[in-house]
Amino acid sequence: MPSDRLPVALIHGMLGGPEVWAPLVEALGPTAAPLSPITLPGHGLTPWGTDLATFEDAVDAVAARLPERFGVVGYSLGGRFALALAARHPSRIAWAAAIGADLGIEDERERRSRRSWDRSLAALARARGMEALVREWERLPVFESQRGVDACALAAQRERRLAHDPSAIAWALETLGTGSMRPLWAGLERAGVPTLLVAGSLDTKFSRLAQRAAQRIRGARALLVEGAGHSPLLEAPDALAALLRPLMDGQAWPVPPAASRRDGGGASIGERRP
Repeated sequence: MPSDRLPVALIHGMLGGPEVWAPLVEALGPTAAPLSPITLPGHGLTPWGTDLATFEDAVDAVAARLPERFGVVGYSLGGRFALALAARHPSRIAWAAAIGADLGIEDERERRSRRSWDRSLAALARARGMEALVREWERLPVFESQRGVDACALAAQRERRLAHDPSAIAWALETLGTGSMRPLWAGLERAGVPTLLVAGSLDTKFSRLAQRAAQRIRGARALLVEGAGHSPLLEAPDALAALLRPLMDGQAWPVPPAASRRDGGGASIGERRP
């Protein structure tokens, strides 16, 4: 269980940055844990790590920049990093919380199809730049629930997305995309790290994935943010903070035992969501 004053790494999603955590940090208020937002490889004004060859290499490179022992919260792509850190470095991870995160696609044909889509977005970024990519990204059905979000917040999110380097983001899409990572299910089952999988209740795909993971993985629990879609960070930061605060404050939280493992891991990539 988490210990008092344990540092917490905050890992953003694709096209995001450390600034995306500001609403949650504000909603959390004073916590017992020092919070450290990080920048993922391929992101930011001065992108790093674009020489890394695989998703797993990128996870290990992020781990090298983090404390010896820590808790971790990640959103979307960052959630996959949080879960991969727990699977690959379990002795260093006190607990992991993943928001709207895929655990990897176990069906090889579906994974190839997703990889092809990731690469098509990368090609768009290289050929036409960030504006074209962001326009396509924001059309994804996963973001429909953000229509009711404050216009200024959406404008700030779009500005952050546009500020990235298109060639570095193309690398990130090709290397860090869901189609390019090995599934995390078996590694998380072995690791036994206390894991919280969070999804917005309106985000059907990731709600199902969170609940399936909680049934299948020892030490995992699923919680839903009511009335939110894929990004509770933006859509419902107060409700998300209420779910995460016990972990942030170093409090224990109950973990139900793993249930039946009949289900497979990955949801269909036909939905084409982050």
